Amino acid sequence: MTRLRTRAGQLVTGAWLDAVGTFAAAILLVTVNLLAARFDHSWDLTPHHRFSLTPSSLRVVRALPEDTEILVFLSHSDPTATPLGSTLQMYTTASRRVQLKWLDPDLAPARYVAAQTELGLLTSSTHGTHVVADTVLVLRSGARRQLLSAQELLDPDAENAASRDRIELAITGALVRLSSLKPKRTCFATGHRELSSEDRSSVGLSEFAARLTKSGSVVRQVPIDGSVALHTECDTLVLASPELPYESAELERLLLAARSETSLLLLGGTLPDDTGQVRGLGLEPVFALAGVRPGLDLVLEHEPSRRLPTGEGEQFLALPTLHAITAGLLRGSPRLVRVSVAQSLSAAPGSQATPLLSASASGYAVSSLRESDSPRHSSASTAPVVAMASEWVGKGGSRQRGVFAPAAPFQNGTTPATSVAERAFADSSCAWLSAEAAAPLELEQQSEQPKLELSEAVLRRVTLVGLVLLPATAASIGLLWLLWRRRTERRAPSPGSKK
Repeated sequence: MTRLRTRAGQLVTGAWLDAVGTFAAAILLVTVNLLAARFDHSWDLTPHHRFSLTPSSLRVVRALPEDTEILVFLSHSDPTATPLGSTLQMYTTASRRVQLKWLDPDLAPARYVAAQTELGLLTSSTHGTHVVADTVLVLRSGARRQLLSAQELLDPDAENAASRDRIELAITGALVRLSSLKPKRTCFATGHRELSSEDRSSVGLSEFAARLTKSGSVVRQVPIDGSVALHTECDTLVLASPELPYESAELERLLLAARSETSLLLLGGTLPDDTGQVRGLGLEPVFALAGVRPGLDLVLEHEPSRRLPTGEGEQFLALPTLHAITAGLLRGSPRLVRVSVAQSLSAAPGSQATPLLSASASGYAVSSLRESDSPRHSSASTAPVVAMASEWVGKGGSRQRGVFAPAAPFQNGTTPATSVAERAFADSSCAWLSAEAAAPLELEQQSEQPKLELSEAVLRRVTLVGLVLLPATAASIGLLWLLWRRRTERRAPSPGSKK
């Protein structure tokens, strides 16, 4: 009886100890999980810190003056969602001021469309089996916001590491611009019968101006008679299809702004008079500064599939050419952009002017509308270019930008079928013009790509660990367990022994 009581007591004591140990382990596990949820931190032990933000990005994120929300318009099933999501997680971990909200068009299409409508974003285009928005990220802080498109963030042909570097550069640059207390100022020039930013008719620019306001810009109309210093009061100056020629003093003010920190958006540059003869407006010095050669002509389209039914061919659908502005239009099937009354443009030798839109190879330029009575093919070997973007060096070595295009894509318009492409072109043009160079980001830690090196030394270490150290460790643990069992059995009384 005594032996049975002793044995039962040992079993009960062992059971209690097991229960207490299990309970303690559960409490410890719950505590660790709570602490991990409350104090989110990770350690990057890779040699080049591939999964950490650069010191420059960390300084920008930790110095944010107020809360910043990042809205992601992308499907989780998209191949680019993985590098984008992992990079965004680094930002939310680095600062509690950064909040992330992912809007998936596949999981919650109603919320996705509602958010796009609220922010005034473009309708999404279909790419493959998923919906891809022209705008992938929206960063907003208070009334300010920054938009990042897919082409700014994602490069499907890049390696994962290079893709993360590109994403980090774009996001940190947007945070730098977002944290700036100075909003962008977009000025619409007046005094030469320009299109008005307040005109709500089909030829007005009210919708374009409203979208600029939604993106955080301060929009206003300014005269160029000298009463306003354009080079200090305007970040972007819009010359919207003027009809009256410019005087020399006005040209000097425009050139001063173009050489300073003011970007140019010049819509139109020629105009047919009452006799049909094409005349210039005296803006040739502005074009020359940007390295663009304007033709004193109008481009007419002869291709039936591109030519609109009204007019003599001056209204047609232009084909985008690859550039940061038009990359979204070329994703999948290219989207054609409606243009009207467009002059031909070409790049001056040595300039950085790049084509944006062009007519077909059947298009041709005329100096008078009377010449359109006898359609002919262009004598040039390439299609006439009707829109260009350019960069040039301004005062103090600053990089100046300009876009030269027809006014039609920026107007309110009356054709909803093509409004998406036109709106994308107009908004992308302004975004490119207002883009600033972000603070230099230190990417030296990402400069070396991780490589799998199978040298002799590496193979010897793998052999040592796999064939010697791991088996020796397992044998040592087994031996210690066996010794502990034997010692425990010796202390316990045998069933036939007497107390």
